[in-house]
Parts: sequence; structure tokens; C-alpha cells
Amino acid sequence: MTANKQLAMCWADNIQNNGQDCVPSNDDDIEERKGGAEKARAKNKKLLLESSAKCPKLTDMFKIKKTEITDKISKTESLVLVETESSIAMVETESSEIFAVEKNTNIIFFSKPKSCNLDLFFDYHPKQPYEEVPFKPKKAYYRPDNTQRQWLSYNSIKKALYCSVCIVFCPHSNAFTEGMITWSHTYQRIDEHENSKDHTDAAEAYFLNSTKKNIDFLLFSKQKSLRKEHIKHNRQILERIIDVVKLIGKRGLSYRGNQSESAYMLDSLSTDHGNFLDILLLLGKYDIHLNDHLKTIIEKSKKAHESGSKGRGGLITFISKTTLNVIIDSISCIIKNKISDAVREAGMYSVEIDTTQDISVMDQCAVVIRFVDKNCVKVNEKLIAIVECSIHLAMVCLNCFKLY
Repeated sequence: MTANKQLAMCWADNIQNNGQDCVPSNDDDIEERKGGAEKARAKNKKLLLESSAKCPKLTDMFKIKKTEITDKISKTESLVLVETESSIAMVETESSEIFAVEKNTNIIFFSKPKSCNLDLFFDYHPKQPYEEVPFKPKKAYYRPDNTQRQWLSYNSIKKALYCSVCIVFCPHSNAFTEGMITWSHTYQRIDEHENSKDHTDAAEAYFLNSTKKNIDFLLFSKQKSLRKEHIKHNRQILERIIDVVKLIGKRGLSYRGNQSESAYMLDSLSTDHGNFLDILLLLGKYDIHLNDHLKTIIEKSKKAHESGSKGRGGLITFISKTTLNVIIDSISCIIKNKISDAVREAGMYSVEIDTTQDISVMDQCAVVIRFVDKNCVKVNEKLIAIVECSIHLAMVCLNCFKLY
């Protein structure tokens, strides 16, 4: 009843105040009510906030815990050597640990390393500090012509000079492999070691190792290169000899003479050696390769002749009758193959066979093939053989067909 009275009084005042609303002054008496949908939204919001509070934050995933930081700091403290240009700075650690690491460093870089650590070893050297050394660095590290001694290193812990090349490749121990600590006549000792046989051999082994050459290359590379040069020289000589044979055959001349074909007689200019040898001697005057070859075989042939040996022995001259016949036979096979290809392309051909007597009254049978080229422009006649005949012509024809 009190609430109804207050509401009626508010309406009355509203009418008197030209329709203005009247709000009750006591909030506890009249409470605002929420709808069902609004209550559901508020409940869901509360649940989401509670579940999100239990989830880890995204920023925490990228943070490092304090325990991890302390572990990393303890690990970095074990790194002892921080190398600079002039000295080696030590990171904070106990003195006993420093001594142990320094000792291990000396074993790696100032004693003979394993083959798998050679690249690491030579990346470390040369170690040439300029401060706190008992000698003049410029005079020790550089030669009089201002070229650097890449092999020379100074161990600042043992205070000794070392030869990095000899440590690895020298089979004998010397002052620069064990550590040179005698500072009287230092520069003279450095020069003497650099010019010593052990250091020279070690330097040569270093350069061979740097090019990664295997044992097979070291043993047989020189022989292989000499053999290649020898083969190249022989081919150049044979090219010239084949050209001379082709020229003589083209002109229809005889190749050999009756006498004076021995190699030890080729230096006689007044002697007739035959067309083949005389043309070679003429070309030898203007061709250095052929001239050297002819001089070599003439000298060797003279020595063999003076010693009383018969024949040419193991001397390879490329100008003997045997080599000449092999070249002529090879050229003959090539010509016959060319003719055979041309006849196959023509398709039709004829064979001519005729005999004639030579000065020894022996019948020589000439076998000739006639054909028209594939363009039907020219009639070709090719002599493919000359056969000595001792029987009737008909039998000669039959035998020639069987052979060719």
C-alpha cells in the first residue's frame, strides 16, 4: 500500500510540473529487473572470464625463465679464450680451468693434428701477435723483401716460435716443431730453418695437400704428361708423312729408290734417296717438328750402324718401307669404300676388264667400274685393281668377280 501511495503522489506531482517524470528517491525500495536474454549473456561472460584466467598468457610463452638464464650464464663462463688481434683475453672463470683449457689449446694448434683437423689447424695459423714478444715482430714475421712468413707462429702461452708447416708434414722433430725459445740470433735461426731441406720438403707437401692431389697423381702425373706430349709429337709427324704419300700418289710418281734408303745415310745431300725421303728432307728444312724427328732418327741409326747391329732394332722412324706400305694400304681401303658408296647410290654399273703386258712380259689385268653418278650428270670410271694374269682371259674375269 505504501508503494502505491508513493506512485500516486509522483503522478500528481508530474501533472503539476507539466509532465516531468518523478523518480523515487529510495533505490532500495524499487529494484531494476533484468530480462532472461540479458541474464544468459552475463552468465556466459562470467564463464569465459573464469576459463581465460586459467589459460597461460601469450606473452609468457616468449619469456625465458630465470633458471634457464642462470644455466646459460654458467655455460658461457666455461668459454675461456676470446682471441683478439694482439692478445688472448680470458673470460671470468677459476684459474685451474683456464690452465686446463690453455693446455688443450696448445695440444690442438701447436702439436701435430689429426688428418681430419688439418683445415681447422691451418685456419688458426699463422698466429703472429705484435705485443709482449721477445723479438722484433716486423723483422721475424717478414722477409727482407717484405713478404710475410705464413708458416711462422708465436705461442704466447709457452712464449715460443713454431713452424706450422713442419708441425704437420715434417717427419723429424726440430726446434720449430718443439718450440724455439732461444732468443739469441733469432732472425738467423729463422732464416736457416726456412732454407733447410726439412722445411722445403714440408712446404712442398703442404702445397700438394692444399690442391688435394692423390697418390696416383703424384706418382704418375709426370709420366702421363710426358706420354701425352710424345703421342702429340708422333701424330704431328705422321700427318706430314701421310700428306707426302698422298702427294706422290696423286702425281703418279714412284715412292722408293734403288738404294741409299737407310736412315744413317739421310744426312748425305748428294745421294738420291727416292721421291718419298727426299721430299721429307726438303720439308724438314722448314718444319721444326719434322726436322727434330729426322735428326733424332739419323743419330740413333748411326750409333746402331757403328755398333755393328743389323736392322733398325727397336727404333721407330715412321719412314720405313713397312710404315709406307701400311699408309698406302689404308688409303687404298678408304678410296675403295668411297667408290663402293658411290656405286650403291648409282644403282647400275658395268665392269671392264682388260689385260696388257709389262716389260717383264707378264699380263696385268686392269679391273675398271663404270657408273653414272646419282644426279645423272657425269660418267665415272674407277680403276679398283690390277691383277697379274698367268691364265686365259676368261678365267681371269671369273677370278676377278670372285675376288671383287
